[in-house]
Amino acid sequence: IEGCGITRYTRELLSWLKTRSIDAQVFYVSDHVHARESSQDLRRDSTPIDLESDESVSSVVDALNDQDVVILNSLPARTDGRSKGLNERATSGWSALLTRITAPVVMIVHEHSSHTIRKNALLDEAIDKCRVIFVHSETNDMGKLLRSRLYA
Repeated sequence: IEGCGITRYTRELLSWLKTRSIDAQVFYVSDHVHARESSQDLRRDSTPIDLESDESVSSVVDALNDQDVVILNSLPARTDGRSKGLNERATSGWSALLTRITAPVVMIVHEHSSHTIRKNALLDEAIDKCRVIFVHSETNDMGKLLRSRLYA
């Protein structure tokens, strides 16, 4: 929950779903602290995921698999030497979570520059898990990445 665009989008999507009587749950990985995270607090309407805990991962996987669809609105950050992201145990938990989801997965990619895309932990695994991926443009860095994978 970074408190900016992705959080705002999540809040708006959650509100829209509720007005249509669609049940939705928000889960988040607190992989690092953002300076703006309290500007659009979503924590009271969401559930944290502790990727270092097998029990937490199993509980979240069970909840996700009870849904009609799982929307990945953001991916946790990986450690890249410059910024702190998931440690090895949390990365293993993220991998287990992705592997064990059986509900259909849709990803909405808000990142558009190669710099932010490279920060995503297990991006290829997340892409492979998805049935549908939305990007803002076919010509931005993420659009190009997906097109190169599609036509490789």
